[in-house]
Amino acid sequence: MSGIESPVTNTVPDSLNGHPWGVLIPWDQQVREDTLAVIDRACPPGSRLHDPVRAIVTTALQQQGPLSNRLFALAVLGAISGNPAPAVPVAVASTLWFAGTEALDDLVDAAPGDHGSAHELLIGGVLCLGVLPEAAVEGPGVPAELARGWRRDLGWSTVAAGAGQLDDTARDSEALTWERVMRAYTGKTGAGYGRDARMAARAAVTDPRALEAWTVLGQLLGVLRQVHNDNADVTPETDEDLANGTPTLLLAHALASADPRERNRMHTLRTAARADLTARAELRALLHCPPVVDGYRRRVGALHSRARNLLDHLADASPYRDAIGNRIDQSALLGMPEPAGAGSE
Repeated sequence: MSGIESPVTNTVPDSLNGHPWGVLIPWDQQVREDTLAVIDRACPPGSRLHDPVRAIVTTALQQQGPLSNRLFALAVLGAISGNPAPAVPVAVASTLWFAGTEALDDLVDAAPGDHGSAHELLIGGVLCLGVLPEAAVEGPGVPAELARGWRRDLGWSTVAAGAGQLDDTARDSEALTWERVMRAYTGKTGAGYGRDARMAARAAVTDPRALEAWTVLGQLLGVLRQVHNDNADVTPETDEDLANGTPTLLLAHALASADPRERNRMHTLRTAARADLTARAELRALLHCPPVVDGYRRRVGALHSRARNLLDHLADASPYRDAIGNRIDQSALLGMPEPAGAGSE
């Protein structure tokens, strides 16, 4: 449907043979080349914007590797139809869009890095979020009606992600409920995955219920990816979430399961933890005590089961469904914290 019939290469690195995501690796080089081609068309070499935008995207491409989640749309369309090819423009748009979100995150964190000045980072990030993904989905061979649907999907996902990012900056106690944090996660991380699934499904199905179901599956995967990110192996000195006061699902669960006295203590520690390493360490210990961790793992497990059941309902068995299932399983597994003292003698 997109005019792409086969990937540039059909080879999979020996080290990745047998990996469920390996079925998508042959498309990785095609997506990379098409992504850079979109930049060259929209911001021609020699123009003022070409080098800053290309630097942002090249950095993102270098970081994601051959098992990139930006190939998720290809897995979805492969699971639906057996042919991922028409979803290549979606993977390109996703690569550009996520590069834009990462650039703006760097800007908010005051870490321009190798992207140049703050102004270049801002303008390049905005272009990657808006203009360039639309250019990707309007490429040769994309039917006009499909391109219109894809543009709508890009629009709502950007709005949803923006709303989620704002929810993520809330610091009031009312923001620390499971429902409020889930809303933030579904926006800031789930929107991009939900959009990719919806856009890929549009290339093969027209049933609005099926499109919505694939969107929900993508959002669930996005939430699990954020849960995985939350479970990074950090120390009190490097725990950015506690230092920034960021609402997390683990904190929301801990507060909901605590008695009133302990809940007040957590709120006090959360405020102090932004500047006090001792308070931060004490709050981390409370969040990782066995009763809190056990309950949190059950709730993450419920999200995992919901995503898995939905995937089995939406797609027949295939290597592409296995690839999606692997991403769901790994994200949930790596998002499960261990209780404090686990593994110690």
